[in-house]
Amino acid sequence: MKICGLTQVEDVEKAIEYGADALGFIFEPTSRRCIETNPDILNIRQFIGPFGKTIAVYHSISAPPPPDFDLIQAAEGFELEPERTFQVLRVSSETTLEDLLTTVSPDESLAGVLLDTFSTAGYGGTGESLDWGLAAELASMYYRPVILAGGLNPNNVAEAIRVVKPYAVDVSSGVESSSGVKDWLKMRDFIQAARG
Repeated sequence: MKICGLTQVEDVEKAIEYGADALGFIFEPTSRRCIETNPDILNIRQFIGPFGKTIAVYHSISAPPPPDFDLIQAAEGFELEPERTFQVLRVSSETTLEDLLTTVSPDESLAGVLLDTFSTAGYGGTGESLDWGLAAELASMYYRPVILAGGLNPNNVAEAIRVVKPYAVDVSSGVESSSGVKDWLKMRDFIQAARG
């Protein structure tokens, strides 16, 4: 499970303490959670040690991400480093399985895909859910890992996992007290519910 949209060192430390498998950091300049000018977070390796998975999150990649990040997440520009990039597929109420299959990159070295909700409010972190039935269809037939995001929280993550059977789940606003500030109890409850 991935805790995304981290902006504070204290939240990173708590996510690790509670057992998050991956930590997501936003580099998309239009996001309220963008960390590009936050030196404490940019030097994140000193806080998490060698074993935590760090993910640099973009909408569109125009240059290689900072070297301290293990994986990349992007909707555009993922061709730069497909072997360590999860392609973001934004799912609306009109999206069909055929749409997803024709949108996903044919590059066999792609690390996988992340399904998130299409929203006019922004690229991710909006708290809006997507069609879990559609996500389950893709997860059951796609040969690469599928990560489920969009509207997940401590109250629904266990059911989302049961229905979709994703490789991993991703949460941002569902464990926040305010934009970019994590609620530690919600993070703990989310991780416990997902593991359960």
